[in-house]
Amino acid sequence: MTKIQLRDTGYRTVSGLGEETEKAPGDDDQPGTTLTLNVEEISYGIPVRVNDAPIPNRFENDDQNEIFGLSEVDTIGVATPVWTIRGVFDMESESDRKLFAKLVKMAKTKGVKELSGVTPNSSWINYINYYDDYYANESKGTATTINHVHVRVANFTVKAPATSKYARWSMELRETR
Repeated sequence: MTKIQLRDTGYRTVSGLGEETEKAPGDDDQPGTTLTLNVEEISYGIPVRVNDAPIPNRFENDDQNEIFGLSEVDTIGVATPVWTIRGVFDMESESDRKLFAKLVKMAKTKGVKELSGVTPNSSWINYINYYDDYYANESKGTATTINHVHVRVANFTVKAPATSKYARWSMELRETR
């Protein structure tokens, strides 16, 4: 298990300007405070967009191997990066039931969320910009880390078998700027 943090800013935009909306509660049950999660798994993905439609002037025929109509695949950009976090609730535990309610609230509120590791200098979440200036406008920590990544909740799923007191949950977060 690893620990991560999620905070509901309550703002509809990353800049924090404009209308403030309802905030989900954090560890201390106060709206807009940090919620610490023990997660079993965290994954990160960047879908690469490609154009694999044939380009007529780039066709290559390989007569020797009898492969015809080969064409280049062009990378046309990347899609929005996706973070997926997964964990388990003990549905007989009052603290886990409250955590479930907080995550439901986090999924329902409209504000931008902040995702980070519990210790920013040692969490791989916060090293996401080590070789990239994509996060140049994010809240910077040290020269190589950021304090958090701005995300929006795209999906929250809980699966609870009828024969078990444990429920598996998954939350998909999409980066936003």
